[in-house]
Amino acid sequence: MDEILPGRFSSFFMSNRPSTPKFIHEIINCNKKLGDAINYNVVRSMSTKCGHRFMITCAGANIAELSLEDAVEVADYDPVRNTMMLLGAREPNADTPLHWLIYKAFPNINGAARIYNESIIQNNDILKTKHNIKHINFETSLEIAETLKKNNCVVIGDLGLIVIGKSLNEVANTIINLYNNSKSS
Repeated sequence: MDEILPGRFSSFFMSNRPSTPKFIHEIINCNKKLGDAINYNVVRSMSTKCGHRFMITCAGANIAELSLEDAVEVADYDPVRNTMMLLGAREPNADTPLHWLIYKAFPNINGAARIYNESIIQNNDILKTKHNIKHINFETSLEIAETLKKNNCVVIGDLGLIVIGKSLNEVANTIINLYNNSKSS
């Protein structure tokens, strides 16, 4: 399903530790909430805004057992050079350019998650991107962000769906509601 691979951007680590570990706990708690309600394997990437930066799950993170080391803080991203300034010990998720663009385009959004669940996608009437997106890069992120202007949840081709909200908890609740709707369909 996922054709997203780490290493599509250059990473510059300013520190081997994130400056705001409390936001990692928010990611861990919301992931646990989704895991308990649906399945841990549903989450592909999850992030939360912290000031002008954001925390995102790392590439290759074991979503079922997230720990403090499984998130990295993104201080900045340059889409022209495709480079990131990071705080943390591991490479960020390949969805990072999408999450960065979401937080730049939608200042009131503080949480985002990309998930994959066939039942949610098939049994809910969710807005779709124009193209069947097969990988995330800055160009495909622009199309996704444009579609997100119309709805807080968008199917992004073969990659599942992206859900945004005013908080990561709101994102988790939206996903759980979509899942519950798909079971009753």
